[in-house]
Formats: sequence, structure tokens, C-alpha cells
Amino acid sequence: MTRTLEAIPFPIYLGGGGYRVLLANRESLERARTIRTLDDLRTFTIGSGIGWVDTSIMQANQLKVAQSNYLNLFDMLKAGRFDFYNRSIFEATSELETYDPAHQLAIVPDLVLYYPTDLFFYTSPGRDDIRDALLDGLKKIHRNAALLDLIQTHGSTRQVRQAMRGTRPRVIELQNDRLTPIERQAIETYKMDWFK
Repeated sequence: MTRTLEAIPFPIYLGGGGYRVLLANRESLERARTIRTLDDLRTFTIGSGIGWVDTSIMQANQLKVAQSNYLNLFDMLKAGRFDFYNRSIFEATSELETYDPAHQLAIVPDLVLYYPTDLFFYTSPGRDDIRDALLDGLKKIHRNAALLDLIQTHGSTRQVRQAMRGTRPRVIELQNDRLTPIERQAIETYKMDWFK
């Protein structure tokens, strides 16, 4: 969808959009303790949405993926139709509260997937004035630590940052060939260590 647009080369979550956790039912939760490598993960099946970029990234990394629509995936996981549901670190906790009131599911502890990705602003091609103004503003709030302050205090990221601080989970890295060179360089330039 963004191929005809011009990316502002600044990752809004400072690379945090690439950190993923796995939701599991109780049976899969115990088996997840054995996962140490990408090859270990390939022995399981992961739920993901139809047409999602995450789905294509996992498939490109030779992971087995069961696809359905967003809400069906929670019920499918509860029913054991696949082992894990791949979710953003920003989404998982609130989704469990909303879609799993009986607490049949849980986040796999001490395991994080990472593939370089994040949210970006985009402009119409030829709007260098808007692109430059947005990039300048983002760089300023990065330099003066206002962006970090927002990440540490905003409800969508505060709890995740606090929960991850000081932990050293097993991190399994996946390749992401869906990024443009501009997006990839921006993530490398502005990526924050979410575990500090």
C-alpha cells in the first residue's frame, strides 16, 4: 500500500514495532520453553491475519502459518488449531484482557520475536515541504528526549517498556525483506534498546 508514497525516514516507535510476543493456550505454553532458535520455532504453527505483512514475513522465514481474520484467531488458538498467535508487544496485554476474559491464553514468557519493522509517516510524492517538516520535527523530539518521554508515559507503550526493562528474553530474529532501504536505514539509525 505504501509503494506509491514517500516514507518519512524515522521509525515512530524507535524500532519497537518489530518486537513481537507469542500468545499461547496453556498446552502450547509449556512446550514453548523448548524454543531457542528459529529452527525450533519452525516446528510449531503460528496464527496470523490474512494479508498481514507479518504473515508474509513469517512465511518468508519458513514458519508454518495458519491464517484467518483477526477475531477468529483468538478462538482458533483457544481451540488448539495452531500453537501461537504472533502479536505486537504493544497489543498483546490489552488483547488478552479484551478477548480472553476466562484466561485460557497467556503470553509466552521470556521469548520475543524480532524483525526490523516499525510505523512510519508517509507523504504524497513531490511534497518535499511536508516530508522535510515532519522529519525535522521528529528529529527534534528525538534529540530533546520528548519522544522517549512519550514512549515511557503513553498508555500504549508505558507498560510494555516497564515490563521489558531489565529482562533478557530469548530473542529470535527473523529477516524482513519487505522494508525499503530508506525504512531499514531509519530503523538502524534510530532504534532504541527496549530492554534498558
